[in-house]
Amino acid sequence: MSSTFPGKFDLLNVYRGDTFNLDIVYNTATAWDSSGNPTAWSVVNMTGGTLLAQVRDGTAYNANLLTTFTIANYVPASGSFTLHLDPSTLATATWTSAYYDVQFTDSNGNVQTIIYGAFDLTDDVSHP
Repeated sequence: MSSTFPGKFDLLNVYRGDTFNLDIVYNTATAWDSSGNPTAWSVVNMTGGTLLAQVRDGTAYNANLLTTFTIANYVPASGSFTLHLDPSTLATATWTSAYYDVQFTDSNGNVQTIIYGAFDLTDDVSHP
């Protein structure tokens, strides 16, 4: 038995104008205890798949797109990648509170949200 469900990870206090990187390894539960809690995990092989990661001003389907993450350091066989936003993207952002998620589409066209959460920007004190 295998189960994949999205993990919630809020990105709080991300500083405006800073470089943002978040390293992720996509895992799936492979064993559970008697209460249904995962006890073992395995890496998802993402070979042949694609990732889409966006920030929007709400969680509704038609929420406004604020920015799209660059996917860096993508190693499909090990299920690992980095979400990246460059300093200029965050420096010019006009929002302070938003939401993000990451969707994986496998080689058969199946779509799975793998991580989601709030994305809050904090103003920098130091800046050029």
